[in-house]
Amino acid sequence: MGAARFIDWARAKECSVKGGRGGSRAAWVVIEVLTTCRYCGRIHPLKYVCGHKPKRFSRRTEEEQGRYTYAFARKSAEIKERSHYLCAVCLDEGRLICDGLETHHIVKLRDRPDLLLEDSNLICLCADCHRKADAGQIPAERLRELAARRDRGIPPPIPPVEK
Repeated sequence: MGAARFIDWARAKECSVKGGRGGSRAAWVVIEVLTTCRYCGRIHPLKYVCGHKPKRFSRRTEEEQGRYTYAFARKSAEIKERSHYLCAVCLDEGRLICDGLETHHIVKLRDRPDLLLEDSNLICLCADCHRKADAGQIPAERLRELAARRDRGIPPPIPPVEK
């Protein structure tokens, strides 16, 4: 907690002698509340900004900055729409997956940040295929082929109906 500092020590002493409440006058007159600083350990006024407080900084790297922009959100929605809101890899394998869709960068942003909004570098994947693509279990060439097929306007193959 904080400590109180008095304007007039004599009046504070007088109030404490009278039992804390001295007639019509205010018993305690507080100038400021003091508190211990959690950054330097010294005692400061309550609203004092200590120079030892660490500065806040963004933990995102330079190539990640573009990922959280309005332009990327629009491009991501456009890629999902052009993919008919289906995972491209699952659709190529005959499965219709439309839950948990994410936009994947075929070439990583840390390698080529200039390809952030490039259509040929973006593909719509489900969360499972996105994890596999990031781990390298789905070849980048296959993803590029699926993105090119989407960009050429070739309709997705119709999976066979099981009876």
